[in-house]
Amino acid sequence: MARLIAPPSRLRFWLLALGLLALTLFFGVRTLASDAEKPIKRNYAAVFAPPAPETQTKEEAAAKSAGCITCHTASDAWTMHRTEAVVLGCTDCHGGNANIRLPSPSSDFDNPAYVALRDKAHVLPRYPKSWHWPSSANPQRSYTLLNRESPEFVRFVNPSDYRVVRDSCGACHIQTIEAAERSLMASGAMLWGGAGYNNGIVPFKNYVVGEAYTRAGEPAKIVSPGNPSGTVTAEQKARGALPALYPLPTWQTVMPGDIFRVFERGGRNVNTQFAEVGLPNSLGSIQRLEEP
Repeated sequence: MARLIAPPSRLRFWLLALGLLALTLFFGVRTLASDAEKPIKRNYAAVFAPPAPETQTKEEAAAKSAGCITCHTASDAWTMHRTEAVVLGCTDCHGGNANIRLPSPSSDFDNPAYVALRDKAHVLPRYPKSWHWPSSANPQRSYTLLNRESPEFVRFVNPSDYRVVRDSCGACHIQTIEAAERSLMASGAMLWGGAGYNNGIVPFKNYVVGEAYTRAGEPAKIVSPGNPSGTVTAEQKARGALPALYPLPTWQTVMPGDIFRVFERGGRNVNTQFAEVGLPNSLGSIQRLEEP
């Protein structure tokens, strides 16, 4: 009759350690998967601002900054414009509630009364943890985080963002805005077009894809200001003007070629390959090509 033999103490220790490790990995992965921040539902009615006007009186503009300057007392100019001919208030550009005032100067920023006033005056993010709110520290991957944020908060932190710049600056600068939205620096068409053609992903030398986003953070198509929109004349085409740029396709639609390196961090170093960059790294070794 077979007997069950108790494992030695060292073996029992390692079996227990492996069991605990397996449980940690199993439940740890589940915890990490559920740790993604969920958006907070916000009511922006009290901090919403209509598009900035082209003209207004100084009294009207002052009312839109009255509460803001009770906290933000030091500024290099009344607005970002040095000239006094531009008459704007704080909320014209950023939004927020200028009716909230700080009763008296305070340096106790952790005081519950101060925090309550601050949160009523400011446009709050839907993802405060990701933004490190109320810290001004830069978040990770802010470019993609902006696409998930509310346009009210995007305007609050950066009125010149292309997603909201028409509301902030469009009354006076619409021609500049429209030209900038179609510029190479905004769309990155040369990067995506050059990489796509040189690596056999798209068969077009003329660029067809570019990066742009709508107010709601959705991929946008960029069209020329031709007549009709999205067309160019023969002369414009000869100068290199493009009729349209389409949003970047997902990998499920256009798979990268085998030799195409996805623009993300790689995996293990392939030590049999020649050095990609002829510069030593922090360990003194030559940097080598990484796996996609």
